[in-house]
Amino acid sequence: MSTVLAILILFLPSILQAPSKIITNESSFGNAQAEEFILIGDTGTGSKEQYKVAESIKNYCATKNCKAVFILGDVIYDKGVSSISDEQFKTKFEDPYKEIQLPFYIVFGNHDYLGCKNCYISYSSLSTKWKMPQRYYFNKFENVSFYAVNTENFDNKQQEWLEDQLLSDTNKWKIAIGHRPLKTYEKTKTDENWSGSNLLKSAICDNADYYISGHSHVLEYS
Repeated sequence: MSTVLAILILFLPSILQAPSKIITNESSFGNAQAEEFILIGDTGTGSKEQYKVAESIKNYCATKNCKAVFILGDVIYDKGVSSISDEQFKTKFEDPYKEIQLPFYIVFGNHDYLGCKNCYISYSSLSTKWKMPQRYYFNKFENVSFYAVNTENFDNKQQEWLEDQLLSDTNKWKIAIGHRPLKTYEKTKTDENWSGSNLLKSAICDNADYYISGHSHVLEYS
């Protein structure tokens, strides 16, 4: 039976401000109950604003068929973590989201990359919520596949992997997610030309239905 796919993006426009609304991108191709996915980005401050985002997720998913949350990078400000036992895993992830009973799939951001990168992957074995099997990976649900890419080191090897997976994927929807945008009008990021952006464009163009990213602290649809 087909389902409805709904992508809900709760984004922190500034790390000092709470989100003003939920953006819903809903595509219907059936009459069954919707599969809901939450995408958030640039959140890991441990501030009261992060708790407000968590409260929004909890309240929304209380009446919806939420399947997972994806964090599109900058999971822990300002310089990631120093070890797998870093207290920030608790104060900037576990505590804010403790009332949300969903898996959280993690994507690297530029701030995360300043710390212990392997700790992000290893922490998956210690947490019931934190999910990051590799530096880039994919998840298949009933009708949609999410491709979590590492925009901090998007090289030819990752491009080849992404292209091969997308071309062989028979799911109805194929969505690539990463931290850095391919295009943005956010004034502090417009001049960025990050290494690997052209490789990512080549991999997803005509192969993926959406690319959703963080990094720019605004809500945009380009």
